[in-house]
Amino acid sequence: MAEFKQRDSGLRGMKVTDSSICSISDGLKFRGFPIEELVENSTFEETSYMIINGDLPTTQELQDWSQKLEKYHKIPDLVKMVMDHLPPDAHPMDVIRTGVSVYGIAYPEIKDNPKKTIVRVLGVLPTIIGYWYARARGQVFDRKEIQESTYAGYLLKMIKNDCSDTERIMMDKSLILYAEHELNASTFSARICAGTNADYYACLTNAICALSGPKHGGATEAVLNMISKYEDPNQAVMDIENKLDKSEKVPGFGHPVYLSEDPRTPLIKKWVLKNCKEKNKQLLFEIGEAITNVMATKCKDPCTFPNLDFYSALAYASTDIETILFTPIFAVSRSVGWSAHILEQRNINELFRPMANYIGPEVRKYIPIEDR
Repeated sequence: MAEFKQRDSGLRGMKVTDSSICSISDGLKFRGFPIEELVENSTFEETSYMIINGDLPTTQELQDWSQKLEKYHKIPDLVKMVMDHLPPDAHPMDVIRTGVSVYGIAYPEIKDNPKKTIVRVLGVLPTIIGYWYARARGQVFDRKEIQESTYAGYLLKMIKNDCSDTERIMMDKSLILYAEHELNASTFSARICAGTNADYYACLTNAICALSGPKHGGATEAVLNMISKYEDPNQAVMDIENKLDKSEKVPGFGHPVYLSEDPRTPLIKKWVLKNCKEKNKQLLFEIGEAITNVMATKCKDPCTFPNLDFYSALAYASTDIETILFTPIFAVSRSVGWSAHILEQRNINELFRPMANYIGPEVRKYIPIEDR
């Protein structure tokens, strides 16, 4: 009989594989580069190259990578045809899942060059969102009208008419921060699928499906749905205190792998403040700050710190992005990390096969149906 070792619920704290992509001990690092340095000095284009390829690019490598991302913005007719038949009230996460699957039929994975498939998908993801979003609002989609050389700017212009320099930079920082985060639920789903030798698109849609769950990818939406109810900081304070008195969960606080602070939070927070000032939306920021202060002083749970999702919700709201698009932005960014983990799991060439702790009945005698 196989030996079973009892583990913590949800595999928390258990190391199930080796990885050289991301470290969350002693600070968050991508391929050894501290997140603070990447957000300060890098771009999403450069960071995505590094995560996929293992090291920072040369000037020529970055130029080639960026040109490929831009080249593959174009959405194939097959994907357009399918998306034209999707209902306008479909959730965009369902749209992305469907779009990626159909894209995999139009452009099957190149087995001897999977990185070409990856850069294709990274390039087209913003357009999949933008095409459906325009159609869902009854608008004509014309990608040719958009003049934008940065990935962050292109994504923004897929979901809103225009963007300021601050909004473009803030989105770039956000994409870097969300690009990778070790073995979270969606990444683990991608690696489990990759371990079966399924193709890239199967692995990626697996991850998208996991992220669509509200316990994983829906936190930013939940945060703004909460904040949008408040007219001023005082109203927010009263409601949060009431929630705490009832032991209700407040979205956007705490994290499964951090005990006292999410290292990504301060890196996006300063850009939220800057954008709120420029857009005359200081009240939004003040309400957010009021909530964090209440959580820090009144909450008895040790995880009272705001996580990346909390201030990302404020970032996107200050940029006038519709709430339903928050998680799809997360998916676009995290596709970088998913892709790196898919490649890594294939190299390990190991099939995940854990065991369950059986808690059902012991041996039972079969009773013929006529005697039941």
